[in-house]
Amino acid sequence: MLMMLFDHAANVRSFLRGTAFNAWFYRACGAKVGNNCYLSGLAVEFDLLEIGDDVAIGMHCDTTCHTVENMVIKLAPVRIESGACLCPFSFAMPGSVMEQDAVLLEHSQVLKGEAVPAGDVWAGTPAGKCQPVATLSLVRRLNAARFAADHI
Repeated sequence: MLMMLFDHAANVRSFLRGTAFNAWFYRACGAKVGNNCYLSGLAVEFDLLEIGDDVAIGMHCDTTCHTVENMVIKLAPVRIESGACLCPFSFAMPGSVMEQDAVLLEHSQVLKGEAVPAGDVWAGTPAGKCQPVATLSLVRRLNAARFAADHI
């Protein structure tokens, strides 16, 4: 019975992915979700997931809160703080923390129990700190300028 319900929930999630209603779905399933979030990734253990305000979780990101080690399921919370961003196809393993304004670039993986410090940009598998050419403040100014230009 539970498998049938979970299958139907997966169908509902596919329609909600990337919309404002997805945050409502996450909350209804037990996740702590802040305001103004873009959620397009995978989540399974909603009750162990904590997402701050202004968070972006890109398409095909994985924020599941479990691993299977030696045939034993291990659960650990995943915390994504305000302003953090997981770019498409990135993976935050159980027990990981994305601190405020942290960025995990595409196809990168934060390992179990690791924390991406506030404002850092990490990349790779396993992820480590990197120095992008454009600074985060420059990217924010460019995005604000694009937003302003689109709404004139």
